Amino acid sequence: MRVVFFASAGASSAYLTVSEIFPLEIRSQVIGYVFAVGQGAGAIAPVLYASLIGDGSDRGPLTIGYYIGSGVMMIGALVAVVWGVAAERKGLEDIVDPLTKSTPTAK
Repeated sequence: MRVVFFASAGASSAYLTVSEIFPLEIRSQVIGYVFAVGQGAGAIAPVLYASLIGDGSDRGPLTIGYYIGSGVMMIGALVAVVWGVAAERKGLEDIVDPLTKSTPTAK
């Protein structure tokens, strides 16, 4: 139960932080897409995990599953390092301009 408590807090903070980099006009749509992908992965994961465990006599497939999972996490970390947005201690307006921002017209 403690693990779920801490995992929930981490997911909530990630939701708040990541959503700030999207323009206000499309933020809810992007959050919806990410939520849908997460729900799909959550539906598939138990079946995949059960197939990796099998009857429990061979740990090889489960070990490969853990290696694949850690590889995906490392790729995610690399993507964050290369393409991540530095948003620490910045206001939303400093991170990204709104899509509806008016530009001065030339006279």
